[in-house]
Amino acid sequence: QRGNAVQEQLNRHCTLDETEEQKEKELFLQEKLGIPSAWIHNAKSLRAHRDGDIHKEALHLIEAGHWNKCHQLVVRHLASDAIVNENYSYLKYFLGKLAIPEYSLQIQDWDTAGAVFYDYIRIMETVRGIGE
Repeated sequence: QRGNAVQEQLNRHCTLDETEEQKEKELFLQEKLGIPSAWIHNAKSLRAHRDGDIHKEALHLIEAGHWNKCHQLVVRHLASDAIVNENYSYLKYFLGKLAIPEYSLQIQDWDTAGAVFYDYIRIMETVRGIGE
């Protein structure tokens, strides 16, 4: 009950600001009040979603441990742009975290979506390495 109330307040009042003041507030919440960082990142992912910031939403979904949601977001919205613009390191950041077996085993359609993109990126990196 209390946990739900705390999460509701975080969802209502969190910001995506990355100022020193904001970092200190988050540190206080975690260290002094014992609020799990996953709750803070979950609230931030919801804020990013409301703001339409897909990149930050994906970042905070990973940090909150929402592997399936992050995978869906990356595959549906971020992967195609990253591949077209050859921004492989950007996409690899997300997929590399999701590829960890203890996470990827929990992700629906990982083998036919995220893993395919991840393998493609690793192949492209190998090809580039040979060409250099």
